[in-house]
Amino acid sequence: MRGPDASPSEDRFMEVRPIAAILCAITALAVPHVTRGQEARAPAVIALDEAVRQALERNRELVVARREVDVTRGRLLQARRYPLNPELSVEGGGGQARGREERERRTVGGGRVGLSQVIEIRGQRGLRVQGAEADLSRAEWVLRDREREVAAATTRAFVELLNAQERLALSRELLELARGLKETADRLVEAGEVPELDALRAAVEVRRAANRVTQEEAAVSTAARALALLVAAPADAALRATGPLLLPAIPGALEELLARASAERADVKAAEAATEAARAALRLVQAERFVPAVTLSGSYGEDLEFDARARTAILALSVPLPLWNRRDGDVQAAEAEVARLEADRERLRAEIARDVATAYRQFVAATQIVEEYVQRLLPEQGQAAGLIREGYRQGEFRLTDALLAQRDLFDARSAYLEAIATYNAARTDLQRATGLRP
Repeated sequence: MRGPDASPSEDRFMEVRPIAAILCAITALAVPHVTRGQEARAPAVIALDEAVRQALERNRELVVARREVDVTRGRLLQARRYPLNPELSVEGGGGQARGREERERRTVGGGRVGLSQVIEIRGQRGLRVQGAEADLSRAEWVLRDREREVAAATTRAFVELLNAQERLALSRELLELARGLKETADRLVEAGEVPELDALRAAVEVRRAANRVTQEEAAVSTAARALALLVAAPADAALRATGPLLLPAIPGALEELLARASAERADVKAAEAATEAARAALRLVQAERFVPAVTLSGSYGEDLEFDARARTAILALSVPLPLWNRRDGDVQAAEAEVARLEADRERLRAEIARDVATAYRQFVAATQIVEEYVQRLLPEQGQAAGLIREGYRQGEFRLTDALLAQRDLFDARSAYLEAIATYNAARTDLQRATGLRP
């Protein structure tokens, strides 16, 4: 089976453009003239690249994710600082005392100043820095992953708006064709060549086509609002998508796309960073189980007792004894957390492989359907409809034949647009699954 990046497929897709050009030309005749008062409400034209750029800059979910990255940067800054400050202690006392053989009281007292510092001896500071760096990496990859999701959602909304605009253009073309057929029927009725029923049926067809235009205008408005929400534009902003109706094919065979997604997708990188942060937390707990720190202290004091003055200096070292709490439960919980994150990472890899394979198969199938419409169905249907309309003008066919041919042509083109929508959706799903940008 030929891959979606094969050059024959791309050549066939180029054949779609003449059909789209005809649709646009006919649509231009159906669009009413815009007055000066309406020019201020003209829709803002936006291309796919610009829509994705605006979404990545303004999307509110991404704003929240960027703030989370700032939070983890602050935690890393704090982790690089030594967490324990020295303690200064000052003691003093005084009073009066009288010896056994003395009647008068004398002043006695003294004071002491000391300094102590807790010193970590198991490398905890470096382990905290490793954990904070891994957590920062996780937050940055989570941001990249959300950008991937936003880009895919914006692409989908953009092509849906583009497809809705094409449907509206097709509906307006059908309305013009219905009006032309009604004019032909009216002339033939006046000439007595066809019954009056033909004119009535042609008028009904015009009303049906006008209703379809109204429906498609509502669909365009809905699609424009969906795109406006993603690019953080006002909900009532008038947007008009511009660009190729078909998204370009994603190059590469299935095996290449699977390998690339498994190795490079941002959520996989985020899962790996989260696992590394959990390993650093486990190492920190293990380091703090037995004698994690010691306390060094020193003090100097003077004491006055009657006629004697004493000066003393003291150095001390205190060590905690791990008798009752050896943090066994913390170690077990940290080990379980590492195992959980490793299992979640493997689950994610399997899910990615499934999503890429499914999206690739749907993309290939949608490509083949679009090629069939371009090569055979649309040209044949359009030629048949044109011959029957001309035959009705010449009196060779009935109005029923012309209406049926006109509806068949509309149905074929509508199905073609549906096939394009399916192709673009499959292509967007494949883009999202592989982690590629539009």
